[in-house]
Amino acid sequence: MKLHLHHIELCTQNPESVKNLLEKQFRFQVVGIRDTSVCSQRVLQSGKTVFIITFRKIENSQERDGVSPVTSEFILGEPWTNFCCTHSTGNGAQHIDSVFNIALLVEDLSQTLERLSRRSITHQVLQKPVEVDGVRYAIISSICGNVVHTLIEKGGTDPGDWFLPGFTRTINHQDTVDDATTHLDHVAMACRSGESSQIIQWYEDAFGMTRCITNR
Repeated sequence: MKLHLHHIELCTQNPESVKNLLEKQFRFQVVGIRDTSVCSQRVLQSGKTVFIITFRKIENSQERDGVSPVTSEFILGEPWTNFCCTHSTGNGAQHIDSVFNIALLVEDLSQTLERLSRRSITHQVLQKPVEVDGVRYAIISSICGNVVHTLIEKGGTDPGDWFLPGFTRTINHQDTVDDATTHLDHVAMACRSGESSQIIQWYEDAFGMTRCITNR
């Protein structure tokens, strides 16, 4: 199975602060934007590393537009919009800034989802496969807390084509994206003692990843 990291998404109540950090400290550039009635998103890129900064416009403590304040929230009929940035408290749901979406580019979305089902891998399909302007995607939960994976199949389109349908490009095609950061080396996940073996096994079974020993 071939898969590549497409982007990493984080949800924050202070998007300007995060954007300024990436721009000034790591020389990322805003290359795309997307604004809807429920969220505002900025796409920042350096080399082949891409982040989406998502700001949710809806109140965390109220239900509106069919969205309930629960741990995982997905907006029906609005592609690419999902929230995993709240947790339940005695007073309802409260926002937490969170890196929550590790989006992966896959060759065949149907085969990837079939693999998960065939191997009885513990997960939840949070967004069933849907096509947007020739790009198919689905969203599944992972074994790690509120981390989800958007699985993206670009089909006959060039994987290097402009980011995703629905996002507006903010730089000209001839402009060069700063390559201060060439690529993302790895993604680290924190877990409780004794949980790492289960997490490693999940990623091996789900996506055919191979464990690399980095320390002893």
